[in-house]
Amino acid sequence: MKYFPKECILPLEELKVLCEEWKKVLGLENWETSVVIQRDHNLDSAGRCDWQNGGQKAVIRILDHIDWEKVHNGFKQDMEKTLIHELLHCKFGILDSYEVDTVEDALHEQIIDTLANALVGLKREPNVDNE
Repeated sequence: MKYFPKECILPLEELKVLCEEWKKVLGLENWETSVVIQRDHNLDSAGRCDWQNGGQKAVIRILDHIDWEKVHNGFKQDMEKTLIHELLHCKFGILDSYEVDTVEDALHEQIIDTLANALVGLKREPNVDNE
């Protein structure tokens, strides 16, 4: 199922509910997670995940929709897709053994984003015929 970006702006409480749902899907039920909506002064991307693999704790920051156009002009904000992307960082965090801004880092981000797109696409289009 192909993911087609759509605007999905959610209140914090709904993001927290979705976080718990997606944690079950991704096998992260034992993780202690916090979700916050954050202004752009500390966030230059759609989201960020600060995690501790050994402690299975994470803080997921989602860019406030007020600041979206300043950071991602021309693209639609999809907070659920960003949430999934950041949760996947928890799942694959054990593989984060390289320097930031390297080819490996870019490939890691691309793979996580592709998976997040696929998961949200499947959720939103559950009645797709398998041909």
